[in-house]
Amino acid sequence: MLNDLERRKLILYREIQYLDNEYFIHNINTNDYNSSRADLVREVSKIIDQISSFLPNQKI
Repeated sequence: MLNDLERRKLILYREIQYLDNEYFIHNINTNDYNSSRADLVREVSKIIDQISSFLPNQKI
């Protein structure tokens, strides 16, 4: 389970990076970028919270 969460977190980070790159080269409009990025960041945050529940004494 923990490995699955870590893998998903990594995938989401890559998606954010890809989205950022698409935005910076003007392949996506600002509203779509902001909405999509917020959704991805929110999902990463939830995953980090889940990972933290497995590792309560460690910082991620």
